Amino acid sequence: MATYVRFGAGFNITTNSAIDKRFVLSKAEMKVANPNGLPTVYFALCTDDKKMYVYDKNSEADDVTGKYHPLEEYLDFTTEKAEEQLNEVLSNSETITDIQDSIDALTEEIEEIKMDGGEIE
Repeated sequence: MATYVRFGAGFNITTNSAIDKRFVLSKAEMKVANPNGLPTVYFALCTDDKKMYVYDKNSEADDVTGKYHPLEEYLDFTTEKAEEQLNEVLSNSETITDIQDSIDALTEEIEEIKMDGGEIE
């Protein structure tokens, strides 16, 4: 087991974990988390089900994990959303291709001017 050493305010702190304790919690610990010790949005790995959870001070608390909610609740895997995101990527890709084509055409024109002995101003 590795030992990690941190120095804070002139003190040498030694621990067997390199991870802040607030990152790894059981569901029971999530349920009773002190909101004063957490930022508005935070995350944790659950020791019970090995899932990532998102803490949101502005969310509704539930009976099992309080204001921590499974990461899956924040992700949208619906076909409509996936199609929308794919169309956006394709559109951006076409724009990038158009820009690259313009750059290539300008580069070719510059090379032709250079070959004709012209100067570029």
